[in-house]
Amino acid sequence: MTDRQIYSISGPDRIDFLQGLITNDARRLSQGPVYAALLSPQGKYLADFLLIPRGDEVLLDIAAPLAEATVRRLSMYKLRADVA
Repeated sequence: MTDRQIYSISGPDRIDFLQGLITNDARRLSQGPVYAALLSPQGKYLADFLLIPRGDEVLLDIAAPLAEATVRRLSMYKLRADVA
C-alpha cells in the first residue's frame, strides 16, 4: 500500500482551471513542478499536493488519505472548463 496517489489533469484548460483553485501560480508549471494547496471558499486548508507537468497533462501527486475528497472537490469546479 502506498501513501501517495497520482491523478492526471488534462485538456486545453488545465492550467487556467488550476490557476483559479490553487494557492500557487499554475502558470509556473511551464518551469517545472509546483507545490500548492487547495483551500475551502472560507480559506481553510483542505489538501496540499505537488503538481508535475508532463506533456499535455499535469500530474497531481497527493497523500492517499486526502486524495478522494480532493479529486471530488476539484471535479465540482470543472463544470465549464475543458479538462479531464
